[in-house]
Amino acid sequence: MTKLLVVALALGTTAANLAFEKVMTSEDGGYLGAIASSPDGSQVLASDSLMWRSTDSAKSFTKVMALDFQGNWATIAMSGNGKKVYAGQYGTGNIWRSTDSTKTWSSIGSKGMTSQNWFQIACSKDGSVVAAVEANALWVSTDSGNTFKATTDSLGYKSV
Repeated sequence: MTKLLVVALALGTTAANLAFEKVMTSEDGGYLGAIASSPDGSQVLASDSLMWRSTDSAKSFTKVMALDFQGNWATIAMSGNGKKVYAGQYGTGNIWRSTDSTKTWSSIGSKGMTSQNWFQIACSKDGSVVAAVEANALWVSTDSGNTFKATTDSLGYKSV
């Protein structure tokens, strides 16, 4: 059985008039694993085994990345202007960063990190502070993902 998840964007301004519209389905028939949006909704990223970008408020999507890896794009975070993007994989331990609106990418994880499974990643509006969650730790970077430090508590994070 093919599993299909539809990306939907809220088009209303109040809870009373929310409307959803189907804007994309997974190309490979699988799950769309992650989605990120700029604050104004003009830029949208979605992922299945590939990554897709919209710069027209999800009216159309363009393939922006296909890497040879074993794993899934589990999480995506985008800075407010869409220039910095962070993507975490489930199954490989990699975190990827783009500083040019997804034109080029570099692997920044897992420098000293123990996870193979990133559940969620988030970044500040300017993209300089990054938080990534794996099974039992929250990793934080204050230098755009150049270095990460694990928190010392044991709260069992799953989300940021």
